[in-house]
Amino acid sequence: MKYISESARSISLIAGETWSEQQYLQSMLLGSSNTHADALARWAFGSVDAYVVAANAWLAKNGYAGTTVVDATGLAEGSQGTASELAALAARAFADPVLADIMSHDSVVVAGNRKVDNVAAYRADEGITGLSRSFTDSAGLCFLFRLTVGTGVDAVPLYGAYLREPDYETLDGDLSTLISTAAATLTKTVLVSQGDRVVTYTTPWGDEAHGVAVATKSQLIWLTAPVTKTVTVEPVTTGAKGTRVGQVTFKTPTGDVTVLLELDRRIADPGPVWRMTHPAPVIDAFIKSRTDQ
Repeated sequence: MKYISESARSISLIAGETWSEQQYLQSMLLGSSNTHADALARWAFGSVDAYVVAANAWLAKNGYAGTTVVDATGLAEGSQGTASELAALAARAFADPVLADIMSHDSVVVAGNRKVDNVAAYRADEGITGLSRSFTDSAGLCFLFRLTVGTGVDAVPLYGAYLREPDYETLDGDLSTLISTAAATLTKTVLVSQGDRVVTYTTPWGDEAHGVAVATKSQLIWLTAPVTKTVTVEPVTTGAKGTRVGQVTFKTPTGDVTVLLELDRRIADPGPVWRMTHPAPVIDAFIKSRTDQ
């Protein structure tokens, strides 16, 4: 009744009803129910105060220095965050398949046969999936969302947060500008081409071969998006051309892309004469083989 009297969003909880955790999440996320936000905090952490402590510790640990919560609903003036950090949190939320599925619905039916409409939905026909759409006197109009640019295999998500928008006319103008310009900030980026040398193997007897990519992989990526590369390879002493030796993985905003690596030429055994005339590397290799077992 507290939130209803304050004209804040709330879906009623009636004594004796049975609610599932998913229905609580649906009511909180789709219906923006402050009652369910408090109830979930008490269920998961024992109290709202305990939730606040845990939430701020998580934010600090994960690098969200500009975001602070003092309640479970976000209504209190002390709960605040930056647009960039809230956009990053929106990306985390949509990466969770349970939360992403909830936000994909226009409405659901929860306990007591109540229909809960998706109040975060806004301009969905233009590729926008809302995560939170709210208004308070101190924060103004706020909208957290995912914008999907492109279709099919070329679809790329963009996560955003508008804060302190004065009205819907301003929000609509900002969204329209984003939608019309977003595609121009995408570029077809070749992550790796077939035959690219990723790792080099050099033997004590002078042979050299490379671990090369077995395929070409490209992806639509935002111009400012970071792409990191991780190479995982096996130690190779001898091997035929085409032997699989590992993989290279690119971490992109839309997911990991992995390409296998293979030898681009044969690494031959040096033969008995070389082994007899170069005992030191042979002994080192034997000792290492015993150590690795």
